[in-house]
Amino acid sequence: MSINANDNVVGSPLVVCTAHIHWDPEFCDVKLVQTMMLAHEVHRVAKETAEKYRIQPQQTPVLICGDLNSLPDSGVFEFLSQGQLSRKHPDLKTFREDTCLERFSSSDDTNVLTHALRLDSAVDTTSIPFTNYTLDFKGMIDYIFSTPQSLARLGILGSFDSNWVTNNKILGFPHPHVPSDHIPIMAQYAIIPTTHQRTPPRPQAVANTTNSTQAASTSSSHSQLTFSR
Repeated sequence: MSINANDNVVGSPLVVCTAHIHWDPEFCDVKLVQTMMLAHEVHRVAKETAEKYRIQPQQTPVLICGDLNSLPDSGVFEFLSQGQLSRKHPDLKTFREDTCLERFSSSDDTNVLTHALRLDSAVDTTSIPFTNYTLDFKGMIDYIFSTPQSLARLGILGSFDSNWVTNNKILGFPHPHVPSDHIPIMAQYAIIPTTHQRTPPRPQAVANTTNSTQAASTSSSHSQLTFSR
């Protein structure tokens, strides 16, 4: 079978980032600043990669996988999934007035902090109750983000069976059948040829501090990738 040269994604670039954000719930501001620095650096690498392969930065496939130690209602998740965050977000704490944050923002508007990536969460945060399950904490803190313009999500690993946990009266992990306190998440992607990519919508203006997840791309491609966190 022959493939149109413009549709061939063999040899296409792929930027993959793994991260572990600070753990302490009391330091949500530190987590947020670390995440801003992370997004800023990933975009820099994506731009360099785009120049090397003679494509536009927004055409570069990007995956960010990490233990972000942040719940879906956090500023960290809102910033990554929406691409922006109000400067008045409570998670910033004393950093709200710190001008150093503007170094990591792609917006000229000092009232909003943004990143230049267009990211989509691999999993619906309402369908997975937890990725971390211990005696004193249970919640979703692990994520996979991708650029929907250049990566089509083909499938994800389903949620952990909460009934099994309840029926066996398991108080927390690690456990003989679950060797880590983290539950793996997994997603399968296909690289979308640049000729088939569609420009994703720009994020809506910040109206409040609640989060929302962008819609996933459904474009087709010829190269499949599976990533887990």
